[in-house]
Amino acid sequence: MDRLHPDDTRVSDSNRAAAKREFVQEWTALEELEDSEHIPRLLIHGVDLQDQSMPCPGGYIRVLVMSKVPGQNVKEILFSLKDDERILIETQLAQVLE
Repeated sequence: MDRLHPDDTRVSDSNRAAAKREFVQEWTALEELEDSEHIPRLLIHGVDLQDQSMPCPGGYIRVLVMSKVPGQNVKEILFSLKDDERILIETQLAQVLE
């Protein structure tokens, strides 16, 4: 595996801030929606420095570990669903997003 040095990646401060913000938003959403049976459960989250075995030694790594949601991937079955099945999925999704 090729190694990158954090100084060589030239990630702008705004991109670094955006990555952190998106991580926190996903983490927060998982925590706030923990009572829904239609989304993954947040098992653990963390931020650490990458060690020498990782692609960017010395760089940050942000990790969200989630459970797997039971069922099938909607992307894989979408076009084979009947109208009432699609409506059920849309209803469940709307409930999660409310």
